[in-house]
Amino acid sequence: MTPALEASFDQEGCISPPEDKHTSDLYIRTTWVDAALAYSLLKKGKVAGQRASLFMLRLVQQEISHLGCFIQRHATIILILSTIFLLANCIGLKSVVYETRIDRLWFEDSENLNNERSYTKKWQGEDETVLNNQMFVQRPAFPNTSVLTPEALIAHSDVLKRASSVSVDMYDKHWELQHLCAALSFPSFEDGMVDRILEDTMPCFIMTPLYCFWEGSRLIPQRFPIIPNITGDWTNVNPKELISEHRKAIEKYGGKFFYEKLENTIEQAGLNLGFSQKACLNPENPECPKTAENKKTMAPPNVGSKLSFGCDGMASRYMHSPVEAIVGGVKESKTNGEIMEAAALQTIIYLMSPTNLYTYWKNDEVHHSDWSPANAALVLKAWQLKFENEVARLTKGLRSPVNEEDDMFEAEITIPNLNQFSFVTFTSANLEKIIADNTSFDLCQIIVGYIIVALYVVLAMFRVDSAVKSKCSVAMIAVVFILLNTAAGLGMCAMLGLIFNMATSNILPFLSLAIGISDVFVFTKAYAEQPSWQSRPEEQVGCILRKAGINVMLTSMCKIAAFIAAGWVPIPAMRAISMQGGVLMLFHMAFMLLVMPAVISIDIKRRQAGRYDLLWPVRVKPSVGAIRKLDIFKPMRQAVAVTMPPNSHIVTTVLAPEDTEMPCSEIDANKDSLHRTLEDGWPVPQCVNKCSSLKRLAVVKYSMLFTYSGVKVFLFVWMIGWLIFSGINITNLKNGLELKDLVPASTSVHEYFHLHTSYFNFYNMHITTKGAFNYNTKQALLHDFHSKFIGVNNIIREQDGGLPRFWLATFKEWLIDIQLAFDEDWRNGHITMEGWNKSAASERGILGYKLLVQTGRPDHPVDKSQLTKIKLVDSNGNIYSRGFYNYLTAWASHDAVGYSASKANMRPEPKPWYHDPNDFALAIPKAKSIMYAEMPFNLRDLNDTNSIVQFIAEVRDICNSYSKSYNIPCYPSGIPFMFWEQYFMLRRFLLFGVATLLASIILILMLMTVNIFLTTLITAYLVICCVQIISLYSIFGISLSAISGLVALYGLAFCVQPALNISLVSG
Repeated sequence: MTPALEASFDQEGCISPPEDKHTSDLYIRTTWVDAALAYSLLKKGKVAGQRASLFMLRLVQQEISHLGCFIQRHATIILILSTIFLLANCIGLKSVVYETRIDRLWFEDSENLNNERSYTKKWQGEDETVLNNQMFVQRPAFPNTSVLTPEALIAHSDVLKRASSVSVDMYDKHWELQHLCAALSFPSFEDGMVDRILEDTMPCFIMTPLYCFWEGSRLIPQRFPIIPNITGDWTNVNPKELISEHRKAIEKYGGKFFYEKLENTIEQAGLNLGFSQKACLNPENPECPKTAENKKTMAPPNVGSKLSFGCDGMASRYMHSPVEAIVGGVKESKTNGEIMEAAALQTIIYLMSPTNLYTYWKNDEVHHSDWSPANAALVLKAWQLKFENEVARLTKGLRSPVNEEDDMFEAEITIPNLNQFSFVTFTSANLEKIIADNTSFDLCQIIVGYIIVALYVVLAMFRVDSAVKSKCSVAMIAVVFILLNTAAGLGMCAMLGLIFNMATSNILPFLSLAIGISDVFVFTKAYAEQPSWQSRPEEQVGCILRKAGINVMLTSMCKIAAFIAAGWVPIPAMRAISMQGGVLMLFHMAFMLLVMPAVISIDIKRRQAGRYDLLWPVRVKPSVGAIRKLDIFKPMRQAVAVTMPPNSHIVTTVLAPEDTEMPCSEIDANKDSLHRTLEDGWPVPQCVNKCSSLKRLAVVKYSMLFTYSGVKVFLFVWMIGWLIFSGINITNLKNGLELKDLVPASTSVHEYFHLHTSYFNFYNMHITTKGAFNYNTKQALLHDFHSKFIGVNNIIREQDGGLPRFWLATFKEWLIDIQLAFDEDWRNGHITMEGWNKSAASERGILGYKLLVQTGRPDHPVDKSQLTKIKLVDSNGNIYSRGFYNYLTAWASHDAVGYSASKANMRPEPKPWYHDPNDFALAIPKAKSIMYAEMPFNLRDLNDTNSIVQFIAEVRDICNSYSKSYNIPCYPSGIPFMFWEQYFMLRRFLLFGVATLLASIILILMLMTVNIFLTTLITAYLVICCVQIISLYSIFGISLSAISGLVALYGLAFCVQPALNISLVSG
């Protein structure tokens, strides 16, 4: 008698009679258990089936069975070597590199956007595309509190003033806000002291509701000593009066200064009166100037009315705060448009970029050897974080030390009505800090998660009736190895140079655990159902691996294919998690095929030795009573081999009906045999009633439902109806992922993004025009291009309903003013063909003379005959093309306020040129050709993803149209384009990903099974699952994004496992 038919002892020392083999999987699921046996029967003609399918399955099972036998013989060595290999890979975790910048994680990684960002980086520096502003939002702390009151704005002013006064000491310099903020520029007077004074007096670019009131002057911290005994700040200074006092003092002592140039600059910028005539929030304040509009009446201002049309800063012509940027959640009066209610107030402080900060200070006061753009970024981050900490300290009522190295604390400052409002700040530095704090691996959280899963698996593997057959030790060792395997896989990713981010460190460890535990159950189930008589003791692991290994290998390959297919989504964070997930799946598959069989081999030895699970030193002896309990079998029954529909290749063995009993000990190991017994009307084993209620429900009740024709018809109709319903729901699926969803909840950044989305919806953008364009000869085309954006409703208009002026329009207006001054001096005879009268001609008229004689030719730069032949700006509104770049040099230097306010960020920048009316040198250096220039716009009403995508489409259409039709090389930039442009191609990329995954699964299944029917069936099942997953998104209001799309893609890979398990186990 062959060993397979001999009686043997089980692990508890009880005899397992050979008669029970007819209820085992070998006779019921022959193809799954032993494809070689099925193939031999097929060759002998005893059964029918697909020869190629069985042949391939036989080859795979043989190889994987040999592997299992080899592992069983060398289990200890394999465990030791595997542990060493995994620990060695864990060393790679020391070289993990984290990415914390949101623009490098969540902005689309496409060729078009990368080219645009590369061009911007080439001319503007690394950080020009990143939001670098300081945001400060105030909202009511209680439902009945209003922000449209003087008390609310005073609290806003007090907190903002205090927070913006912080400073940091780095790189041998004391840094304050005025050293870091973006500001208007004064023209040079070739006097270092005067130039520095004027630069220090120019306020920062700030958008704030406080600029509608006198209290807005408190945000400008500078005190400027203009002349001895005449000092002041912007709270009590009238610029015109200040210049007048300065002029009298200089003339008194016989000094000279270019007052006309300074007065012209102040007038052009709108610096005439400063804040001296604006209303005071608290007119009873002694510091409120007498010239304030409500000082005499002492009446508090109507805040809503003042804010209704935005606020002008100190330089009223260039520093305007649109109402959309500073007031949120607005309800306006239908009669006059005044603001009646508001939910929040916002102040935006514009800071210099790291590149600009480095350039501005590198040749001035910072002489530190380490001064670089990267260190300039550190200065900005340090100041921003200190600003945020100061706001948090003030709102919590804490005291701060007088200096950071002293234990002395300053007196607590009381801010009236502070407890009625909450203040939220946002900075890119804090955003990066929060992402960094949540990016590194939380070992405590990971270990706790693995312990919880280990306890669950131990309880699932524990058997109350048999301490020997329990598999708790296998489960515990498997969880430990899954943890080690995950760490090793991530270490390999680090050594391969893959960048880690918040998604990978918080998702992959637990995703790997879930996948690993799922496959552990597959192995332990095959282990539990493996009869001792079916193979030799030294081949048991080979038989287990033959049944479970193919399932695990195929599903692991499909999951790897899913991670590879996810690479279609052009989001760096998602691509990173896809690549790292693919590496983890490779480690996982190797672990399941090598280490898990070794663990089972060790446990088999324990069971053969009759040792308790988890208590290996304790043995149990064979019991005669236990042998008698199993001795209830009838004589061996006859078996007939046939093929079963619907797959003609499946080889199985059906037992002929016989009134017999089945041993209770085999119920758990042969559920499918029991199901076939019930389906064919055979007698139900008496021990079914002894099974647990859940098992009895599954075996007797649930499985029986699917044998009724009515149930089958109902399920088929329900599936068709559900598919139709799902298909309709997919059409309603919306795109979207809010910025707040990218950062952890309960953080200030998350709260700010929520407030911004709910109330403000304000963004900045600019259109970049590149080189390879004749700016001097195609000015009309550039104006026409700019005017096309009037049709984009989301762009904020000026008060006259027009678009904001861009640099060419400001440049032209300045030249027109110069031309008018020259014409007047020409008419009055102060300027002639040969020159000008120094005492009579105006400063602007003299400058006009110098501009008009420019020819733009290096060999002959000056031609006085042009004075009466040309105009700086002709009747068609075009700047004289030959002198265009000479004029550009003069404009950038002489009208520095207008040039800086235009926000053109022109590159290369025109070289400085100083205009002295007493200098008769006429040549003006020619600026280099423009390679980079910006047209800035402010945006509103971008409430959701659909509105933002529609806006992007409008802007892109205009840019693409003029780029193709008129050869204007241009592209838009800004946060909406960087974050939301991905939605144009997202669905297409996800479709490519699904198609790639399905094609990979088809290829894997065809190579491994050579079964077209099975492959088609599983593919159709996966398509149905995909439709259902996307439909559920629509039903539960989940928007489609890169994250939800990848979840659906990974979900398809997980759907493969149950389908393959059912297909392979059933034949």
